[in-house]
Amino acid sequence: YTRPGTQERYYQEAGTGRFYYVQPATQRRYYMNIDNGQRYFIDSSTRRYYYEQPGTNRFYYVHPTTRVRYYYQPTVHERVVYSYYDGPATVLPMFLTILLIGILLVCIFYVLIMAIAPAFDGRREVLVAEEDEYIEVIEESPGYVEVIEETLPVATIPEDLVNDIVTVSKLQVTMVAPANNIQSNLAKMSEEIDIDTPEGRVELLLQSAIALLQTEEYWTDVVASSETVESRQEAERIFEQLSFAERCKFEVNTVDDNVQLDRHIIVTLLLGTEDDYPLFAEVNNRESFKQTLKELGKVTPDYLLVFELLWTPTA
Repeated sequence: YTRPGTQERYYQEAGTGRFYYVQPATQRRYYMNIDNGQRYFIDSSTRRYYYEQPGTNRFYYVHPTTRVRYYYQPTVHERVVYSYYDGPATVLPMFLTILLIGILLVCIFYVLIMAIAPAFDGRREVLVAEEDEYIEVIEESPGYVEVIEETLPVATIPEDLVNDIVTVSKLQVTMVAPANNIQSNLAKMSEEIDIDTPEGRVELLLQSAIALLQTEEYWTDVVASSETVESRQEAERIFEQLSFAERCKFEVNTVDDNVQLDRHIIVTLLLGTEDDYPLFAEVNNRESFKQTLKELGKVTPDYLLVFELLWTPTA
């Protein structure tokens, strides 16, 4: 006999005529009343017949004298391997749930232990500088230090960046106007690039050098010099002198139909860097000036202290 809606197959018990089915999870033997389709089982301890309440998968026993209805209480083993209070299609073995809860509790316990353990540890970690390396140590008690690990050497700051030596350089080129509209190009770059940041100053220096290289065919005269001084105050004085001298060359050009524009343009690059040596030797020919402009691309934000771009006439 197969119970409708399930895979339970009931077999007839020889000699008794009863049909029975053994639940694989609990090894509980269930009997089937073929006349009304109701299941029941016999409690081995009380010898009571517990009948299934239709639609609930719950079994009960009615006392013949008091008419009190008793529900069957599953054993611990039965609770672990099978739920009597859910339908067979939604059964979830309880040991899986218990296992998951146990794993979660272990994880929580581990996190708590790791969080509070340092509070009970009298030791503390410190870093001690020794020449060019940092050594990690643990201080266990006053006056006693135990070295436990050496870390990698710390990156050494270049000597150029910590001393007062500064290099002041000047590059100047004279070209025939209009030289691919070099004046408007330089003015646009100066407006768009923020020179208040080291990166911005390097960007303006690089773009200015590129603009000059693109007008090489218009060059008529070139000159460049680089000088290293021992103090920042002296470097600042020299830089201001060079800047002032170039600005004095500026003229206010009032142009009308009867006045011809200046046929030449002078572009000057002034820069101060952290280098301990001149950036280049004295330049007085086109080829070496061209190579010097290309070398300016190697200047980094850490080294470029100040940069000024000047040209005349301004328009």
